[in-house]
Amino acid sequence: YHLPQFRALMIHLWDKCKHFVKKAFTIILLSTIFIWFLSSFTWQYTPLIKYVYEGGEITGRLTQTENSILANIGQLIQPLFTPLGFGSQLKAGGWVFAVAAITGLIAKENVEEDTVYSYVCSSCNETFSSLSKRNKYIQKSKVETSNISNATNKKDAKDIFKDNIDSVVAIYCNFANKASTGTGFIINSNYVITNAHIVFDKDDPENTTLCENVFAKFNDSDTLYELEFVFASKELDICILHFAYESNYKSCSFASGDCVTGEKVYTIGNSKGKGLAILDGIVADNVREISGHEYMMITALVTNGNSGGPVFNENGELLGMVTSGSNDALVMNYAIPLKVILEFIKEVEQNEELKIL
Repeated sequence: YHLPQFRALMIHLWDKCKHFVKKAFTIILLSTIFIWFLSSFTWQYTPLIKYVYEGGEITGRLTQTENSILANIGQLIQPLFTPLGFGSQLKAGGWVFAVAAITGLIAKENVEEDTVYSYVCSSCNETFSSLSKRNKYIQKSKVETSNISNATNKKDAKDIFKDNIDSVVAIYCNFANKASTGTGFIINSNYVITNAHIVFDKDDPENTTLCENVFAKFNDSDTLYELEFVFASKELDICILHFAYESNYKSCSFASGDCVTGEKVYTIGNSKGKGLAILDGIVADNVREISGHEYMMITALVTNGNSGGPVFNENGELLGMVTSGSNDALVMNYAIPLKVILEFIKEVEQNEELKIL
C-alpha cells in the first residue's frame, strides 16, 4: 500500500462531508434534542432547569437531572449493568453510567458510520475505502430483493420490443469512401453505447482511423440524429457517443443481477443495416473468457449490423451488448456483460471528469 492519490482523497472527503452535514441536521440533531428533552423534563413535562439569581441578574443555571425522565429510565436499566461493575453496586448514582453507556453507543455508531479509511492498491493503482464491503452488501441485498420481486414480471418478445424500441437506435458511420452500420442503446437520456469496431475503420492496419461522422436513427423514422464521439476502448470494444442536440430520450433499464446460464434473452439490432428487429435466444454460457476479457455466450442469431445491440432479459432489463458472432457456428455469439460496460463508464467518468450515469 501507499498514500492515497490527492484527487481520490478529496473526492472521498467531499462525499463524507456532505454525508455528515446531512446526518448532523437529521439523525444527530434529532437524537441530541431527544436526549436533552429526556434529561430536562419530568414525566409531567415539568422543566427541571432552575436559574440562580444574584442582584436581580441570572448568575447560573441548575438542572436537577436526578428527577428527569432519563434518570428514571437509567434507574430502571441500572441492574442490567451490575456484571460490568457500574450497576446496582453504585446505588443511587449508578444510573448515570447506565445511561452514558446507551447514549455513548449511539454516538459511537454515528461516528463510526461517518468514518472512511481510504487506501490505494500499489499493483493496480485503484482507490478503495472501508465503505466497499458495506456497499457491496447493500448492492447484494438490492439484487436479491429485486430478483424476487421481478420473478413474476416476465414478458414476451412483443412486450420487450414495445417497451425498449425507443431506447435503441440504428447507427450509421461515414468514412472517407465507405460506411458502416451497427446498433446502439441509450443511457441517461443523451448517451449512446455501441461497439468501438463500428466507429473505427477496420481496414486501417493500425485501427486508429475514426469515422468522419456518425448518426443515429430511431425505429420507423427517417430522421438522422447526429452523434458526437466521447470515448472508446478498442480492446473492450465499447464506445460512448453523445447526442449533438440534447433531449430527453428514453433510456434502457439496467438489470440488477448477473445473467444466468439457460435464461431467455432478447436482442434488438439493425440487422444487415435494414432496420431494427428483435431476435431471441438463451444464455448458452454466462461467463466465457476470451483473450483475458469476460463475455457471455448467447444463441440469438445475430448478424452484421447487430453489433452494439442491447441484450435484454425476460423483464426487459439490459444484460449486456452484442459484440461479435461466429461465421461457422450460428448459435455461438458473444455479448459484453453489463457490469463490464458499467465499469468502463465509471473509469471514463473518473479519468475524463465526465458525468455519464
